[in-house]
Amino acid sequence: QLLDEQQHQIDMLNHIQALTLKLAGTADRITVVEAILETTRDILGVQEVALYQCRAQADDEEEDDSGILEPILSLHRDRFDRTSGEERLTEAIALKVAESGSVQIMRRPVVCIGVPVKHEAMVVEVLAVAFIENHALRRRDVNTLMLLATQTAAHLDTIAVHEEIRAVSERLRVTINSARDGVLLLDDTGKLVECNPSAERLLGIDKELFLGKHFVAMLFDMMKTNELSGLGYSRSQLTELARQLRLEPNRITRRQFTQINENGKLFIEEIGSPVVDTNGRIIGRLLVLRDVTEQKLLADFRDEITHMAVHDLRGPLTAVINGVDMTLRQGLSEYPEDNERILRLSLESARSLMRLIDSLLDIAKLESRRMPIKPQAIAAAELIYDAVQTLANSITQAQVHVDTRIDADLPPLLVDPDLMRRVLINLIDNAIRFTPQEGKILITATLTEDQEAKISVIDSGPGIPAEERDQIFEQYRQSSQNKPLRGSKGTGLGLTFCKLAVEGHAGRI
Repeated sequence: QLLDEQQHQIDMLNHIQALTLKLAGTADRITVVEAILETTRDILGVQEVALYQCRAQADDEEEDDSGILEPILSLHRDRFDRTSGEERLTEAIALKVAESGSVQIMRRPVVCIGVPVKHEAMVVEVLAVAFIENHALRRRDVNTLMLLATQTAAHLDTIAVHEEIRAVSERLRVTINSARDGVLLLDDTGKLVECNPSAERLLGIDKELFLGKHFVAMLFDMMKTNELSGLGYSRSQLTELARQLRLEPNRITRRQFTQINENGKLFIEEIGSPVVDTNGRIIGRLLVLRDVTEQKLLADFRDEITHMAVHDLRGPLTAVINGVDMTLRQGLSEYPEDNERILRLSLESARSLMRLIDSLLDIAKLESRRMPIKPQAIAAAELIYDAVQTLANSITQAQVHVDTRIDADLPPLLVDPDLMRRVLINLIDNAIRFTPQEGKILITATLTEDQEAKISVIDSGPGIPAEERDQIFEQYRQSSQNKPLRGSKGTGLGLTFCKLAVEGHAGRI
């Protein structure tokens, strides 16, 4: 009996050692459960072995024994069963263990043993076996099953840790891959260990070709074969990057470079920083690539606007100052005709300044819906006539012909007369600037099939280039191809005001 007991202990330890080796590195829960059930069968020679999951019952649930247990997997000699419909020999004993939280033994109709599998003192699973008929139960059977239950808890805890780490890793990977910024992670030797899709797109590289390889060395190789276009590194910059990785790994770096691809020119900012572990030891380097094209274009646009505003304000203001200064120096009584002419020019310049400032203020009010719109019933013919008369001198000097065609059945418009008059003046003034001498400007007002009033200002000038038509209503936007035939180039605010004023009336331009 002693020899038999010793041999059983040796066999059991061999089986457990084989189980541990088999499950080393395994992260799949079902694979672990299958291996445990097979080991239990081989050690005890049972007819059936099963692992059950204990389910926590809510307070408002009815007492229902079937709701306490959920079979994970059962092994009937050589056949695994994952279905819950088949009645098992081990189900009754497993239910008793779940209710009591302790080892249970049943001797009829066959010998069954159920052992709790505990995690942090809580019964989470039940390991249950049913022996073949007429089995003589021994104490070592219970002890063996308790040891196997301990092994089950340990392996399932390991799987839970693996799953938690995998879930955290997956969340982190999804976050990095979804980031708009490019992310490159180098280890402490300079090899690329991670690269998200944004970095591939911004740099124009294939991640699979770079992973596990020295990043700088790969870039040097690409430079030799002229494949480095777009990565923004010169030979001296690559040499400096290699030196930093080797001698100054704790340094934070920042640089900007330009990349040209099929979508045009991109401006990219690269920020490099060390990666440290919990002990403060540098274990790698993080390179973050940010597409700053929009910011760069906005900065350039801001500078262009500033230059334009300064230029547009400086000219009229200089004329005002010079005119007043000249008049004062000449004396108001001397040269009265010249003084009057100079003062009139100064006054017109001051009015130009005021119009520019008014346009800026009006645009701001229209954008924020703060400009009051006071609609009145007014004939389209009256609006058009007033606008044309306002620009009569300009029309005469430009030597262009202005015609109007207004539908006789066009009903009065319900609009703010002042705003709509300014809209028409802006549009006709633009037409005058770009229409050649002896050219024609046609102003029409018709009623559409949808019972809407449609007013058109049509000229025989060059027209707006098709590629610029989407931008002409933006502030300070002016055609880069067309130059005015007469008058100043304008401020780039007129069409912006027109669009906002028309849309303020629920119309469209």
